[in-house]
Amino acid sequence: MELFKPTNLKKDLQTWLPQGGLILAAALFSIIWLVLFGLERESGESIARGMPFPSIDHRTIGKGTFAISPRGVSPEFEPLINELVVLGKNTRPDGGAFSTITIGLKTSGDQEQLVSGQKLFVSTDGSRYQFASEKTDLSLLPLPMAGSDVLLQIETPDKKEEVVLKASAFLASSLDEETYVQVLKKGKMWAPDLFLHQWGGDEYRDLSAKQKVEIDNKVYFLSVGDLLWWDQCEWKVGKAVLQDAPLAKFVSSSGQGMHFEVWNPTGYISSSIEIALQSSKPPQKAEEAITSVRPRSNSEITCQLGKRRVIVKEGDWWLKTDRRWRSLKTAEDLEAFLLHDIQGELFIFEKVENMKGKTILKGRCFDKMRTESLPISLVVNTEKKSPPSSGKSGSPQQPIIAKNKMTISPLQHQNSEGEEK
Repeated sequence: MELFKPTNLKKDLQTWLPQGGLILAAALFSIIWLVLFGLERESGESIARGMPFPSIDHRTIGKGTFAISPRGVSPEFEPLINELVVLGKNTRPDGGAFSTITIGLKTSGDQEQLVSGQKLFVSTDGSRYQFASEKTDLSLLPLPMAGSDVLLQIETPDKKEEVVLKASAFLASSLDEETYVQVLKKGKMWAPDLFLHQWGGDEYRDLSAKQKVEIDNKVYFLSVGDLLWWDQCEWKVGKAVLQDAPLAKFVSSSGQGMHFEVWNPTGYISSSIEIALQSSKPPQKAEEAITSVRPRSNSEITCQLGKRRVIVKEGDWWLKTDRRWRSLKTAEDLEAFLLHDIQGELFIFEKVENMKGKTILKGRCFDKMRTESLPISLVVNTEKKSPPSSGKSGSPQQPIIAKNKMTISPLQHQNSEGEEK
């Protein structure tokens, strides 16, 4: 059994005393720091609570616009800043750098509308401020700034400072009840256009890359950043032509839908709108839509389209609208179909060919919005109907079989005289 040695205790104390001292000092420092931090936070919160509207977001000090003047506002400017209120700012993308701003004074109720870079003079009567029509020693200068906040330069003969005023959110009203917003909200986003991808060629490559959206039964092809304006009846693509016309901007899209931002005519009020992606409905099966397919000649067949018996050639395009079937032949018809000015299920008859002793009509059909596509493969009935018995005998007539195997030519456009380009 090993005996306890006093010399070992002394050595242990010499080792642990410095470490214990460091731990004790760290604990005391932590307690003092927590107490001071709590007092500072309480003081800061009381100042923030006592600051009248409009307030400044202190988290942004030293960043962005606040980097211009990271110090606090001078005491001589505080009463004026506490009186100022941003009643509106035009944030429309077509407003430009010098968009309109409306600034008000709380006590006097004065309001002035100006543009960025336009100086506004202020007169004082004791503690009361008013906007002046003539030059004074106190002026306000709104400077260009993105978003709804206003960068304001306050200037006297011996001092100049810049502050950021927040827009008055409680003054903004909702756009939900506006007709143009209701129309946009009912819009429908559609999947990529398969017809343009497969048949559009180089000429329509740009159009096929755009996003397709249907608004009030009208189809638009849009890219991110495109603008729409309201002409009191419908949305139109491009910058506003009419004054005081509401505006919308296509901001982004995803697999779930499209995001738009819409502004009222002044640009002071805006709203975000989401348009959902629609589920596609496959086109009607060809064998249900096209019946009684029979050969007519080596290059033509006849078939029943709805209640009509028609002649179909290789390369024909037939459109099944809500009311009737129609053939797309002219350049105007093709253009109207491509832009969805006329809509319906499209049936393209590509070729008639022989396969294993059968004559097959082949092609492709697309749904109304051209987001679904199905192949067409119909057996041509080559059996000739037996004529009424006449008592005469003879060898049966050989059936007529279409032998033209040309495939459909690429999409072509015609000029006004009908000549192919």
